[in-house]
Amino acid sequence: MTKQFTNIQVVNILNASADEKGKALREKRLPIRLLYAYQRSLKEMEAAYNAYNETRVALFDKYGADPSKELSGKEDPQFQKELVELLNMPVEVDVHVAPESVLDSVGTENYDTLTLDELDRISWLLGD
Repeated sequence: MTKQFTNIQVVNILNASADEKGKALREKRLPIRLLYAYQRSLKEMEAAYNAYNETRVALFDKYGADPSKELSGKEDPQFQKELVELLNMPVEVDVHVAPESVLDSVGTENYDTLTLDELDRISWLLGD
């Protein structure tokens, strides 16, 4: 299913999957439909991120900024405007959606329990 996100949402989803809590989530025993949807969708998110990041690096190059350093807030106003525009740009991602009913078996003897934080981290891939 194709879902629309913004580039900043893609960045946030990938960051959440890469931090310690995201790593712990990937190590949990999850229903196979949920695990597959999560792993496949993260790969699609990474592809969307790569396109965004190439454009971001080109934008930094255009204005002579270093993309590996934090912004100071004193950058060219046009650069800031274009960066915000890029972050808010919509992007369609082919997300493999898992039905919410897969959560019914979470927390049983076969599958680990999910915390509210973990549910929040995967809510974007649940649907009908």
